[in-house]
Amino acid sequence: MLVLSRADVERLLDLDRLREAVGRAMADLSAGRVSMPARIAAIVPERDALLAAMPAYLQSSGALATKLVSLFPRNTDRPTHQAVIVVFDADNGSPLALMDGEAITAARTAAGSALATDLLARTNAQVLAVIGTRRGRIFAPCLGCASSERFASRGGMGRRRSPFSMRHAAGFPARSSAW
Repeated sequence: MLVLSRADVERLLDLDRLREAVGRAMADLSAGRVSMPARIAAIVPERDALLAAMPAYLQSSGALATKLVSLFPRNTDRPTHQAVIVVFDADNGSPLALMDGEAITAARTAAGSALATDLLARTNAQVLAVIGTRRGRIFAPCLGCASSERFASRGGMGRRRSPFSMRHAAGFPARSSAW
């Protein structure tokens, strides 16, 4: 079985291909061609926490996987959300891969936002506003969608390179703020 760390996942993710795959998966979901039951969760009441399972099967791509995500909101020494994704062989159910789920989840969220921007924005839109950019790098697929972007994040960018700094370094107008 293949095991991929967060660093492996970040190195291997192709954000352009991810954006295309998310588009196909959303179309399949909308058309009823995906088996994706509602998530279930085990509650950890003494920590106000939970462990959720999110299985799915996409027949068009043969993807059979589940994400396990823990939510421990009291964590101060580690992330409040932590996740792994397990991929199975859709023909025989054998586990194929275990991978860190945080980077994939963040990138998938950004890809979905970029896709929604492509599909829903006015054709003459000039400004893109992104709110909640704590995982700034993942919003790279959105960059270049407009002549000016605005990024806002409650928690700031920390040590990661922000989308604002990526845009600014490339010579594009952008504004950033934290609240």
